[in-house]
Amino acid sequence: MLFDAAVCGLLVGILAGGSFKHLLEMPLRHLWLLVGSVLVSQLPRIMFIAVALSRLGTPGAVCFALVRYGLLLGFVAVNYRCISVDIIGAGGALNMLVTLANGGRMPVVASAIGGSSPRYAENELLKSGQILNYTLTDAHTRLAFLCDRLEIPFYDWLLRRVHYYLSIGDVLIAVGVFLLIVTLMKPTRLKKLRRGKTGG
Repeated sequence: MLFDAAVCGLLVGILAGGSFKHLLEMPLRHLWLLVGSVLVSQLPRIMFIAVALSRLGTPGAVCFALVRYGLLLGFVAVNYRCISVDIIGAGGALNMLVTLANGGRMPVVASAIGGSSPRYAENELLKSGQILNYTLTDAHTRLAFLCDRLEIPFYDWLLRRVHYYLSIGDVLIAVGVFLLIVTLMKPTRLKKLRRGKTGG
């Protein structure tokens, strides 16, 4: 969903008169922290790495979560004056809260296990508890309202209908990424629209 939000941000930025040149000149500091957080979060999506990491147990899951969200919140801390970055930080903080409350694993509703969810293609590993940073919800799940439970119908790039299961934190992060990209592209049409309203 993060990739989709970024692509939508680029499209809207272009349609609104923004420029890739401005995007490349982004004034954000320590961007490597954000990139590092994204890369770390993708490691368990690689099958053989997922199985290897799962052997680390709860201590490993907690450390993994601290590294992942520590990098993200570090990026937010050094760029906190940007509203879109603050939104990303709020989403990251909510995800970190529910993840750490459940032993370093983000709880996922059982209905997410299905062929229509591209995010959980590794269904068998998830059901058997072999994915380090995710676990299925049960009666003992803490802060369940913050887990991956929001079902969002979507169409992938091949126009196939799929379903994403997101947390409230995921939604905030996606919104923040979308707004950040649009803002950094400095869309001229939005500026003209604002001036027109002010003048009127």
